[in-house]
Amino acid sequence: MRREERYSREWACSIEKCNEGFNYATTNGFEDNLVMIAFLVAKDIPNSPEAVYANNNWIFGTRYDFLVNPPNNDWQQCRRRLDTILKGEGDETSDTLPEGVMSLDAFIEARPKWKEEGSYIFHKEHQIKVMQRCQKSGLCYINAPEIVQHNLVALTDPECGVIDMVKMIRASFGRDDLCKHIFSDEGGDSINMLKSILEPDSLLTNNGNWDENLKKYGVGLLSHFAVYPDFYYKDDLSYDGKPEGEEIGLHAMALIGARVEGNETWMLLQNWWKKKQFVEVTTTYLNRCQAVCFFVETKQEKIPEKWTVTKHLYAENDNLDKQENLQGEY
Repeated sequence: MRREERYSREWACSIEKCNEGFNYATTNGFEDNLVMIAFLVAKDIPNSPEAVYANNNWIFGTRYDFLVNPPNNDWQQCRRRLDTILKGEGDETSDTLPEGVMSLDAFIEARPKWKEEGSYIFHKEHQIKVMQRCQKSGLCYINAPEIVQHNLVALTDPECGVIDMVKMIRASFGRDDLCKHIFSDEGGDSINMLKSILEPDSLLTNNGNWDENLKKYGVGLLSHFAVYPDFYYKDDLSYDGKPEGEEIGLHAMALIGARVEGNETWMLLQNWWKKKQFVEVTTTYLNRCQAVCFFVETKQEKIPEKWTVTKHLYAENDNLDKQENLQGEY
């Protein structure tokens, strides 16, 4: 296979755009960073002029120059994000959980009330294996929709796997989204992301009780969750009452379980942080965090063929953390 044909498939762009990219890189002295510069050109990412203050001096150059030779830590992070996108193998995966990553069973052992009669955990109810992701970095607004999709498809196809995040970003992100990702480290809206990866014409709802919808439709997308210091910095696994401190940002997780204790309903959430892969949160806490939860009404029989899937139990990547970024009205 010719070089341009290979990258045309990996980058989801025309062979002509790949040729344009490699020709530009070659003729402008970027031979040592050929693939990187070719990708930027093929994706129409402009080589805009930039000014950077580093080592007590202003340095003038272009985006491409500073990606090739990062003058400071900010540009080193930009380069790292771009290098991750270009990794041919995609996400880092494993068939076992790495040391220190909490399993669902370990969480249940730590919070045994989830073993009691009346508690509902989607994976236990339907005998579905738990696919986990770690926000070693990570992008919560992609992690959450992908895990929701996997669980819904697994009702029909237990071996369906989950979309490879790196390959999805590389192939499906356009110029504007790539620029936000690489240069601004911005996230996106998890609800729009979920809509984009489901089967065509799928319907979502946020009406009704969350615990009832969980049992009716399956795992839900918990979105626009305001993160406070008590949630972000503490190693607690249970949250009730009023969040502590000032809001840090927004987050997306997957709603996978529900149980009632007294007058309070506790929700079981799947998260993407290494030591906090699962947490239980009361509806009181969730309401004060202004979270919304969307459920997919349309049965998901498969992951659309345009997406590359990994079937490993665990996956992570080393992008920087991206918080939710509200982009729509719901």
